[in-house]
Parts: sequence; C-alpha cells; structure tokens
Amino acid sequence: RRWRTPIDDILNDMLGGLKLSPSQRLVQGLVEISKGHPLILLRKLDVMADILESDALAGHAKGTSRVRIQAENTGLPIVAHYKGEERKIIVRHWGYSYTDPLW
Repeated sequence: RRWRTPIDDILNDMLGGLKLSPSQRLVQGLVEISKGHPLILLRKLDVMADILESDALAGHAKGTSRVRIQAENTGLPIVAHYKGEERKIIVRHWGYSYTDPLW
C-alpha cells in the first residue's frame, strides 16, 4: 500500500479532467501544484505520459476544435539555412496532430 495525501486525489481528478476535456486552466492548476509539491506530482508521470500518448495517437478521431492543432506535409521544397548556406529541402513526415493545452 502506498502513502497518499489529499493532493493525490486532487491530482487524480485534474488528470482525469485533462483526459476528458483538455483545458489551459487545468494545466495551469497542475503547474501550480507542481511548484509546491513536485515529488507528489512525479508519482503521476506515468498517468501524464499516457494522456500525452493517447492525445498524440488520436489523430483526427477527436475532430477539429480551436485547441486541436493539425497540419500536414505539403511535400513542397522549403528553404533551410545550414552552416551559413541556403538549401532547398523537402520535409518528410506524416503530419501531426495534438491538443495545444496538453503540450
């Protein structure tokens, strides 16, 4: 059996809320708690990692909203500056999608 505090219950509620409906207010609350109780929050890293991984894997499943960021690779060359030289490159990736307040 693990040692628990009332803050554990608060963090569980906040992380559960983030999973259901991410908001900047919940993230800010977690930041404030982490300032005063960083070791207690560290015990929740596995839960936070699961939330972020689920968010990253969701793709278009959650639909678009004002907090959901989605982009795609255009496949067109872009200009990159590398070691003082200008080069045209094509960025290859499958695109990305994430919920802004979580990240």
